[in-house]
Amino acid sequence: MAARVNRQQAAAAAEVRRQQAAAAPQPDLAARAQETVDSVTGAVRRVSRPVGQVLTFPVTLGREVAADIVSTARRPDAVVYWGGLAGLVALGVLEWPAAAAVGVGVAVASGARRARA
Repeated sequence: MAARVNRQQAAAAAEVRRQQAAAAPQPDLAARAQETVDSVTGAVRRVSRPVGQVLTFPVTLGREVAADIVSTARRPDAVVYWGGLAGLVALGVLEWPAAAAVGVGVAVASGARRARA
């Protein structure tokens, strides 16, 4: 008889737990899914900005150097300077990579100087 009472109590307790579980508010799965999507989207955006800047840096730098060279080439004294470098290359006094590096360096330096002024 005791076993029968225990089974009935266990069944009654299980029924009470089932009813409590059914009555408990269920989490809104759509809201949780949206929170997860928003969290992942935010993380992707935070990571993609620096990655995009790293990937576009060479292009941005190239544009800035080209703009410095063009603005320097408009000055007559720079044209004479670059002509002198070209003459030294033609005479064999300077190798062309060294002359190109000096010419671009002067253009970038003068562009940076004008940007500060």
